[in-house]
Amino acid sequence: MNFYLIAIVTLIYIILMMLYFPETSPKNRTEQHWFRLLKTNTLRALQCPAFTVNLTVSGLSYAAMIVYLTMSPYLFQKVLQMSAVHYGWTNIVNATGFFAGGTVNAILIGRLSINQMMRYGALLICFGALLLVLTGLFNWVAALPVLASIFIAFMGCGFMFSNASAAALQPFPEAAGLVGAVFGCLQVLIAAITSLLSALIHVHNQ
Repeated sequence: MNFYLIAIVTLIYIILMMLYFPETSPKNRTEQHWFRLLKTNTLRALQCPAFTVNLTVSGLSYAAMIVYLTMSPYLFQKVLQMSAVHYGWTNIVNATGFFAGGTVNAILIGRLSINQMMRYGALLICFGALLLVLTGLFNWVAALPVLASIFIAFMGCGFMFSNASAAALQPFPEAAGLVGAVFGCLQVLIAAITSLLSALIHVHNQ
């Protein structure tokens, strides 16, 4: 059922994109020399410190979420003996934390700079990670402290994503769409590599 739902949502998303987000680039630009344009702008982006730094920050934040999603089934269902249904409900906490971070971020836009909001996001992620480490060190491994820590960390991710992407794309106003696609691709690549590395860690400990 979940896969059908994902397929339906994706189809609706594609239709809405086609109807309400038409191509804005000149026709000759989109049809001619597209590969050379992609290569040029990708190299420009990778040579820009603002892009690479914010890409790294955003990628590592995304990786933190992926690492949790990689290990959480084992933690909740194997260690804490939680049913698959109850484990599914715990993801409401993740989503709520991320939504809360994005909401607070939207409220603070105009009052704080991008760097300040990213700094607060990084602090929240580090604090949530520290709490997770303490639960393992002091054997407090239970659903409530783990979910509280994850809520804080995901709230920090809500701060990081939008601000990091905005800061990374600022130097490229004339190629924001293409550079944004490169940003998203590399962000997911960083998270995928981190997820692979975390999956290789011994699973019989926290």
